[in-house]
Amino acid sequence: MTSAALGGRSSVAATRTLMLGLVVAVPLAVAPGTSPTRSYPRYVLVVAGAVVVLVVVGAGVVLGGHRPAWRNGLHWPVLGLVGWTALCAPFADDVGTAVGGYPGSYNGLSTTVSLAVVFFAAASLPARDGRRLLAALWFGAGGAVTLYGLVQLADRVVDPGGRGWDLVPPAIAPWSISSTLGNPNHLAGFAAMVLPVGAALFRHELLPVGRRVLPWMVGAGGVLLATAVALGAIGVAKRDLGSSLDLGAGSTLDLRVQLWTVAGSMTAAHPVVGVGPDGFASAFPDHVTDEFAQRFGVSAVATDAHNLFASAAANLGLPGLAAVLLFVGAAGRQPARAWRRRTAAARGGEAAAARADRLLLGGVAAGLVGYLVQASFNTQPVSLTFVAWTLLAVACIL
Repeated sequence: MTSAALGGRSSVAATRTLMLGLVVAVPLAVAPGTSPTRSYPRYVLVVAGAVVVLVVVGAGVVLGGHRPAWRNGLHWPVLGLVGWTALCAPFADDVGTAVGGYPGSYNGLSTTVSLAVVFFAAASLPARDGRRLLAALWFGAGGAVTLYGLVQLADRVVDPGGRGWDLVPPAIAPWSISSTLGNPNHLAGFAAMVLPVGAALFRHELLPVGRRVLPWMVGAGGVLLATAVALGAIGVAKRDLGSSLDLGAGSTLDLRVQLWTVAGSMTAAHPVVGVGPDGFASAFPDHVTDEFAQRFGVSAVATDAHNLFASAAANLGLPGLAAVLLFVGAAGRQPARAWRRRTAAARGGEAAAARADRLLLGGVAAGLVGYLVQASFNTQPVSLTFVAWTLLAVACIL
């Protein structure tokens, strides 16, 4: 075997191992303490993972002459988004925040570049590694997140007034169940992405163990949901569930409408380059409305607009919004293209494998839709964004 082949094989093996580790570790890495510090371990993991990927790929090129395939169907939209983010960063009022991200969100230029690097590395893996990534996401990260959610639930039942077994209580709504995601909305967003993947793996021919594990996990999730509703109804969760359905002034819906208004003000004031990558919180005091201050307090600050597109317009200007829309549109076509290729293969000699991959593609596509829906109403921490980029990479390599 030639040195180039050995170098290429070693590079692929190292990249696969790194991605499998990140897929499990990023959703689980959480630091106890205040909200601004909780996303930091995930930010460090993603950036460090991107650096290791660059070292591994560079070593493969130098030592073995191996060059990973970078054309994956999304390369130009991804590079366009990264390029415009890099162009906007020097024009931000706080360049340090634009590069490193605002504490608590860490969605600056460094995160965008790191996610792109990891995406290109994952998208260059063989198709079998895409299946392994989905299995790691569901059985590894999804299983551990569910387990810790059950620990939180048990803690609320046994000792609702204290921390007990819950070593990392929610940063938002301490009575809630958010597992390792720190926020019940983030837990819901994670579930919206991984549950379709789990359903696809359940039917996947190449992973029959899923048929034994999935019913238990679905049952645990059902018990978790039903018990949480029951506890809230009897007041053990310290919150009247009816209040979460309030749509009036000061409600969660009103909060989002007010933040979208603030984002519109930022976009109007900075229509070309925005306030800078992850600059929403820094620019917030200059654009907050009196109505927002009256309803949510003069000291309240939001790290983004609770909407992927409104945040993009505020942080990156209208060209940045266009880049995000182009990226989302291209990402939506990617599973459809892969589906057509697998459909053609299903008529050939690889019918069984092609049918299994179509099933997985359906789960990936549903997971990406889940991400887009929740990203229209929630903040987007590094953990959720990383999972979405991983699903996109799998859509490319299948």
